[in-house]
Amino acid sequence: MVGVTHGAFTGYFEHIIYNEVKNMGLLSKILLLGDARFQGRECSKEPDACFRPKLIRPYKNDWPTLVVECGVSQLLKELRKKAAWWLDNSNQEVTIVILIKVYSRKIRIEEWQWGPITPRVTRNTPDPPDVGPKRTQWLNVNHGAQIVATGPLTIDFRKLFLRDPEDAEADILIGEEALQALASHIWSGIHERD
Repeated sequence: MVGVTHGAFTGYFEHIIYNEVKNMGLLSKILLLGDARFQGRECSKEPDACFRPKLIRPYKNDWPTLVVECGVSQLLKELRKKAAWWLDNSNQEVTIVILIKVYSRKIRIEEWQWGPITPRVTRNTPDPPDVGPKRTQWLNVNHGAQIVATGPLTIDFRKLFLRDPEDAEADILIGEEALQALASHIWSGIHERD
């Protein structure tokens, strides 16, 4: 069952992306799929939020291009396994996975994509792959005397919409101010009972 903190962070983050797409005049070009279920090779999964371009991927079973996974009680390594599942099971049709790990005094945000990786040679994998899930961005939003974000998050327009940007279209930049507002909004509205 999804808790209040999980739902609040996921919903607010989805709202930030929605507003950025709206500001570019592209709401009619993207479909917000929420937590729709997608079938992988051996099992199916529901993301916490996801988006896909309507014209390029118009069919019911088309994969989203952007998936958001949030974890409050889940470990970060479990979230990273989910990112790998989305990228691998979709045959890289999911182009971006955003992970949001919520701690009591910090939020960790990571972006994962499919790409070249440094192979790890082990006894069990003497010939490791040179491509796979790769963390492409990460940042922290810390809650102390003040809320501080360590940098902006950039969502690649081409990977989200599967086309080049035109005119006023551009990558989605979620700046430090928006990330601080996200954290402040949620943390000020959710208090633990003593």
